Amino acid sequence: MALTEVDISTTDRQSEGCPPEPSRGNHDVLSAIIDPARLAEVWGKRRFRHRGADWLTGSLIDVDTVDHLLASRLLRVSHLWLIRNGQTVPPSSYVRVGSEVTARSEGKSRSDVSRVLKLASEGSPDPERVAAFIARGATMTLNYADEYVPAIGDFCRGLEADLGLRTSVNLFITPPGARGFNLHSDPHDIFVVQLHGRKSWEIHPTPWEIDTEAGASVQTHTFEAGDVFYMPEGTRHMARTEDSFSMHMAIQFKVPSQARVLEQALAGVVSAQVASVTGQSDRTPAFAAESAGPLAEITEKRIGELLGSLSHEAVRDAVGGYFHKLLQPARRGGRGAFKAIAAADDIGAHTPLTVMAPIMGIEQDGDGRLRLDTADRSVSVPSWLEPALRHLAAAAAFTPADLGQHVDPHAALVLCRRLAREGILAADRGH
Repeated sequence: MALTEVDISTTDRQSEGCPPEPSRGNHDVLSAIIDPARLAEVWGKRRFRHRGADWLTGSLIDVDTVDHLLASRLLRVSHLWLIRNGQTVPPSSYVRVGSEVTARSEGKSRSDVSRVLKLASEGSPDPERVAAFIARGATMTLNYADEYVPAIGDFCRGLEADLGLRTSVNLFITPPGARGFNLHSDPHDIFVVQLHGRKSWEIHPTPWEIDTEAGASVQTHTFEAGDVFYMPEGTRHMARTEDSFSMHMAIQFKVPSQARVLEQALAGVVSAQVASVTGQSDRTPAFAAESAGPLAEITEKRIGELLGSLSHEAVRDAVGGYFHKLLQPARRGGRGAFKAIAAADDIGAHTPLTVMAPIMGIEQDGDGRLRLDTADRSVSVPSWLEPALRHLAAAAAFTPADLGQHVDPHAALVLCRRLAREGILAADRGH
C-alpha cells in the first residue's frame, strides 16, 4: 500500500499523570562545577564557595559571542538590561527600531503608548550605544541566555538532569570600577560562576543562617575565573569590579522548601478529592453573615471526610505532580533540529537508525488510524503500519530495510524519514 507524507500527521500533547523521577545519572555536569556531596550538606541553608569550574571559562560563551549577539539585532528589550550604580538605564537610551534611534518618552499621550509598544516589540539594543554605556560604568545583563546561546542551553540541560530542577542563566558583564545592582536578594537559589576577570562580592547570611546561627556574618570574596558560589534563596548580596573587566553567569533554580511541598501537595490532594465528599446540595450559596456558624460545622465535617479519604497513593501523586511542574516546560534540544530535518532526505534503505525520543505508547486511534505517543507529541499514521512501528520501537538499532518484512520498501523510507524529521529517530552517520 502506498504511503505518502500526507498520510502522517503530528499533534502536540501534554504529559499526563505522575512522570518518572528525573534521571540524575552520576551528577556529571553538577560535579564539574561544584562538589555534590558538600552541596547536599548546605542545600537551601548555607553559602558555599567552590573552586573548580575552569573548564567553563571558555567553553560556554566569550566576548566574541556577545558581540555577535548584539550585532545580530535579534535581542529584544526583555533580553538585555543596563544597570549602573543600582539604577536601570532607560531602554529608550540604547534601543532602536530599524535605523531609528527612539527618544525617551516623557508624556502620557496615545503616541507615547504606541512608541513604547513599538520599542518593546520591534526594538533591539544598538551595539554602539550599549558599548558606550558599558564603557561609562554600566553593567549589562543578558537575561535567559540559555534560550539563545546553544552551548549554555546544552549545559543547562545536563545540569537539570542532575538537579531534577528547571534552571535558567543570566549573564552579567561589568567594566572595571563599576557596580550594577545595589544590595538585594533573589527569589531563587543561585550558582554564581565567574567566567572572566575578577569581581568583589559582599554576601550576607542566608535566611537559614540568620534563624539558626547567631554568629553568621557578612562574607567578602573576590571571585576569579573558575570560582563558583552557591547562594540559597533570599541571600542578600552585592558585587562590584575594581581593576578588571568581569563576566559572570548566575544559574537560577528554585529549591522547594518542605513547607512549599506540603502546601502544594495539600492543594493537589484537595483539588482531586473534594468532589468525592461533596454533592449537588453543597453548591447552595450562603451570603448572610448568620450562615457562618452552620457553614463552619459543615466545613469541619467535610474536612474530616476529606482527611479520611486520603491515601498513600494520592499523596505520592500530588507530590510527584508538583515536582513535575518544577521541570515544565521540558527543555528540548537546542541544536541540530534543522540539520536533522534536512538530513532525513538522505536516509536510505540501509541507513542505521536509533530511537531518540522514548516511545510511550502505540495505540489504535479510530478511523483506521494508529497513534504513536512520545513525551511531547503524537504521530498519527495508517493502522496497517502497526507491525513496522512496533518493530522499530523494540529495536535498539535498525535500518529501513529491516522493516521490509512488515511494509514495502517505499513505505518504510517514508515512515523513517518522517520520524527522523520529528526527532524521534536519528541516523547513525558513524556507520
